[in-house]
Amino acid sequence: MKKHPDLDRKFKLLYTLRLNHRVNNNAELSRALQVSRQAVGNWAKGTSTSLGDRIPDNKVEQVATVFGVPAYWLTLAYSDFETKVQEMMHAQVQNSAVVSPRRTSFIRPPPAVSYLIGRRQELATLDRAWNSTDTNVVQLLGFSGSGKTALIGGWLENLARSAYHGAIHVYTWSFSGHGQMPAADDGNDTSMIKHALEWFGDPQPAVGTARDRATRLARLIRARRTLFILDGLDTMQQPPGPAQGRLHCTVLALLLQELAIDMDGLCLLSSRQEIADLAPYMDTGNPLDNHSDQSQPSRNGQRGRVCTLTPMPLTPNASKRLLRRLGVKGSDSRFREAAQQHGGHPLNLRMLARHLTDSHRGHLLGLYQSPSQSSISSAAGESLFSHALDASRSYLEWFHGGAEQQLLHVLGLLERPLHFEELLSLARIEMPVADINDCLSQLDRADMQTVLNRLVAAGLVSLQAGEDCWAVCHPMLQGTIDLILKTEKPRQWQRLHELIFRHLCNRLLVADQPVPSKEFVFSAVRHGIKAGRVTEAFNLYFGCAKRRLPVLSRGSHQSDHACISLFFEREWDKPLFSAPPRTRSRMLSSAATNLMSLGRLQEVMEPTRMSIRQLAGSGLLVEAANVALPFVTTLIVAGELDESTTALNELNTMVGSDPWLGAACQTFAGFVAHLRGEAAEAALLFGNADRVLGGSGPASDSGIITFSAYHCRFLLETGQYHKAMQRALLTFRWRQRGSWQTTNDTVAIYARDLQVLGQACLALGEYEQAGDLLQRQLKLLQANGELLCLPRALAARASYFIETGELSSARADLDEALDTAISTGTRLAEWEGYLNLAALHLAGDDAPRGGDYLQKAQAMSGMGGFHFRDAEIHRMERQVLRFAGSLPYASTEATNPASFS
Repeated sequence: MKKHPDLDRKFKLLYTLRLNHRVNNNAELSRALQVSRQAVGNWAKGTSTSLGDRIPDNKVEQVATVFGVPAYWLTLAYSDFETKVQEMMHAQVQNSAVVSPRRTSFIRPPPAVSYLIGRRQELATLDRAWNSTDTNVVQLLGFSGSGKTALIGGWLENLARSAYHGAIHVYTWSFSGHGQMPAADDGNDTSMIKHALEWFGDPQPAVGTARDRATRLARLIRARRTLFILDGLDTMQQPPGPAQGRLHCTVLALLLQELAIDMDGLCLLSSRQEIADLAPYMDTGNPLDNHSDQSQPSRNGQRGRVCTLTPMPLTPNASKRLLRRLGVKGSDSRFREAAQQHGGHPLNLRMLARHLTDSHRGHLLGLYQSPSQSSISSAAGESLFSHALDASRSYLEWFHGGAEQQLLHVLGLLERPLHFEELLSLARIEMPVADINDCLSQLDRADMQTVLNRLVAAGLVSLQAGEDCWAVCHPMLQGTIDLILKTEKPRQWQRLHELIFRHLCNRLLVADQPVPSKEFVFSAVRHGIKAGRVTEAFNLYFGCAKRRLPVLSRGSHQSDHACISLFFEREWDKPLFSAPPRTRSRMLSSAATNLMSLGRLQEVMEPTRMSIRQLAGSGLLVEAANVALPFVTTLIVAGELDESTTALNELNTMVGSDPWLGAACQTFAGFVAHLRGEAAEAALLFGNADRVLGGSGPASDSGIITFSAYHCRFLLETGQYHKAMQRALLTFRWRQRGSWQTTNDTVAIYARDLQVLGQACLALGEYEQAGDLLQRQLKLLQANGELLCLPRALAARASYFIETGELSSARADLDEALDTAISTGTRLAEWEGYLNLAALHLAGDDAPRGGDYLQKAQAMSGMGGFHFRDAEIHRMERQVLRFAGSLPYASTEATNPASFS
């Protein structure tokens, strides 16, 4: 059955009737939807391998929005579709009280937009400007990629639906190609003036002085109510400096001044920087602002006729809507994180969306699993990233060869805010070859402030003033400067990274400074690798960030992954440099444990096994155990229970008679026994382990990591709530005293301890304390990118919401837990996710949905070894049978057929 029958004919009808005046063929529709022209043709006509008459689900709403029709109309038979479209057109004509423009000209128009998100206030401001008698010119100012052109396109779409609100002439010209056509205008070209004179009816467009032609064109524009739009004026302006913002073209400057004085209609301009030629006509009160003092005069003593509108960064909610529209999915917390990370900058968000949809099936988990911002940029789609690169190059050229450009390079490479005092210190570091830092090193404090102020005035740097002064460059530049320098000026790129590496190492050596964060160390390491100081960088990484252990105790696993991946030419079998076997083993083990925490289960198996073998072969048994034990957890959550037992047996052989490593192994063996439903064996193993772990321990810190949460979880899941509480509190007493058992804690271990203590409180009715603990453990895991532990953490908080009657919050947590489990391949968490949702729906008397989730759990292959939830599964089966009043569901290896009554 055809999903959208006669789609080709429907498109041709929509083009013919001009429902969207700027989408008149498949090519223009493909640009509006940001897909290939071939894709649109394939939707209508199909290919050798796919049927036609079928728009993809994630594009149907966009197509409908482009033409202003309900999406379901596209599913109708062609005759019904044509009738509805014709009726809609007739109704619009009947209801319209405005006269259509006599003439429209779209020369190099802004690209069509199928939707505009988060710009309601800006659109309303433009509407007020069009209807105002006080405003002649609006200059739309903003950074590249901030959405100026999209805003103009969206506003034009709105005006077109109401016949342009009484405009007699509509004229647009774009000085930027926007990926459609190269700009023909340069500093002395007046092709736009010539074309406009011809279009408005001047018989001799090339005759006369600059003032003559500007005056004639202004008179022709004023003769009728006109909407006059010039987009991308920054290509016609002087860069920052003595003549900043002035127009190269004299005729154009005079024309805009004439229109500022008198205009019937509106002149709308867009640019990266203020148009200096219009400064005398600026309205400092801004009559478009409902809250401004409209009696305030402008600088020339007359009523200002030129107003400025700056598109603001998208709000977190608007950023979320944009990302969702572009096919991205994820939890609210991850959408907020993405919005914050990219500063609400539309182009950055679009590049992020393209990267996630291309590489991570559109899921925001890719934020955690992507090595770096530069990889997001380079994978974000050729046209989007090309636009970002071109804009960044043009900004850098504004300050070619000066201290401003060099400072912008440094801020762009750092990708983090820089304190003013730190900036001065960085500028004064002597390089072996003084070809990089000359301009900066000669600046005193006042000069450095002046340079910073120039970059702030140009909109390239944000400055947070006050007791501390921090400088950070624009988000788009942070994703492009490194790549521009690396590809175009590799020697300068390497020496700048060496400059930053030395500076950060110097800061790490300052004795009276606070302990630096892991992210600070990761940053230093990344710069060291790019500077070619690979051995020094790894020693810094393993000593400071890892504390000479393969696992990361604190800090973001996303940052750790971005850092450790730089030590390999190819993930994960070819290191970047020739290193001794022990160093190679540590590199591999660091990569392996980090991949585990990120939930990248498909990649983790081989490097983990290799690192365990190499560490054990080098005599590093504790380090090998500290890789092997998290690996056992990874195998368990991947649903590989038999393989986890094999790994434990190998580890037991490896550790020999070491009592503390043996006790750690017994803890895991007890947990595996519990999962298999062998409660007596589990209790014995946990008891043996605790007798050792509760003792005095090694004489010095041996690097051993102990795990308490598995014993507590066993006690909780076997109904021993008071014992679980006591065992959890014992761990926190160890931590409070700084005992050896918690010396080498990691984020995951600490969060799991919070989790089991919270669940014990919940089981004993201490709701307030339970809620606080379960919230803390979840935030800790989310902040550090611990994806492996995240599904169970969400499920634990959901149990609190269920107990307190907040069922919608519980359902949201369980949905996110299941989504995360599926995305990361953590099959045990997926299986438990189905069971948890089944229990929730059955408790809410929704037996059909509960039964569906139960069947999904039972249908998962390879889960027959897990029996720790058998009793609960049997209860749910009985509930489903009771509601259905018919035959039971088919039994699977996860259930016991004898349980049916």
